[in-house]
Amino acid sequence: MSQIEVVTSKLEVVHNPAVIAHLTIGGSNVNGDKIGPGYEFTNDEQAASMARAAGEATHPYTVPKAAYCIDERPFVKIGNVEDPAALREVVTPQLPGGTNLAATKAAVAANATIVREARDFNEAYDIVSGVLSRAGYQDAGHEDCGASKKAELSVADQVLADVAFGTLQAAGVARSDEQGIFADMQATKQRRVDSGFYSVWDPAQHKARILATAPQHYSYLQAEHDATHGHHAGGLYTPTQDGMGFAKNEFTDATGAQLFGYTPGFAAELANELGGTDAERRTIELAFGYDLVDVSNQLIAKPEGDYPGLTVIQ
Repeated sequence: MSQIEVVTSKLEVVHNPAVIAHLTIGGSNVNGDKIGPGYEFTNDEQAASMARAAGEATHPYTVPKAAYCIDERPFVKIGNVEDPAALREVVTPQLPGGTNLAATKAAVAANATIVREARDFNEAYDIVSGVLSRAGYQDAGHEDCGASKKAELSVADQVLADVAFGTLQAAGVARSDEQGIFADMQATKQRRVDSGFYSVWDPAQHKARILATAPQHYSYLQAEHDATHGHHAGGLYTPTQDGMGFAKNEFTDATGAQLFGYTPGFAAELANELGGTDAERRTIELAFGYDLVDVSNQLIAKPEGDYPGLTVIQ
C-alpha cells in the first residue's frame, strides 16, 4: 500500500505541551511578510487548547530515519501514497528543507571538519549526504519548498547572532552560556556568502536528487491560491521527547489549525553523526536551530500591532 518506510509501535505518549514564547523575528523578506497574521492564537484559552492538541498529535516516529520539512501545510501525497487515513498517521522528524539540506547548512555554519575544505555548497551537500547515508539516514523534501528555494537568501540575509541566540534560548534550544557560538556561526556564514559558496544551489536539482534517491520521502502539500499558498500557521511546535514527532495531518484534522514543526532531538541525532568532537557536535546541533531561525525569518511575518508572532509550543 505504501512506499513510506515505517516503524510501527503501539506506544503513544500523549503529553501536554505549554506555550512558552512567541517568535519575535520575521518579515525581513517582502515575500515572507504574510504568513502568521490572521491565524494567531488570540487568547490564553485558545493557545492552551492548541498546545493540548499538539500533545495529542505527538507520537513515536513512523519514519525514523528521514527528516521532513518544517512546513505546516498538511500532506496530500507522499511517494505514491495519497490515502488520507494513511497520511494522517505519518509522524516524522522535521527540519528546514529536509534531512540533507538542513544537515549541510548546519555543518557549514558550524565550520565542521568534514565540510571545512568543501569548494562550494554542492560539494558540502555531497559529503554530508554520504555520511548520513552510510549511517542509515535518508533524504526528504517536498514540492515548491521555501526552505530550498531560499537556501542562499536565508544565509545571506541571516538573523543577527544575538537575536538568533535569544530566540532559541527562549524556545529552550540554546543554553545561557552558548551565545558566543552564535557569533562564530554568524561570521562563518558571512564569509561563505562573501565567497559565493551558496550560490551554486539549485532547488530543481535538489528535487531531482531526492526523486532519484528517496522518492518515498518526496511529498506534496496542501496548497491554495491565496497570498500564502495555503500557509496558515498559528505557531511553531518543538516536541522534545526522544523519538517523538508531530503528526501534522492529525493535528490539522482535529483543530483546523496549522503549526510549523521542528524536532531538536533529531537535529542532535544528526549532529552526532556529523561532528568529530563533543564540542563540534553541540555546535552543529545549535546550527540546526540557527537555520530554523534564518529560514523562519524568510517565511513569516514580523510581529506588529496585535500580532505577537508565531506562538512557540513545547
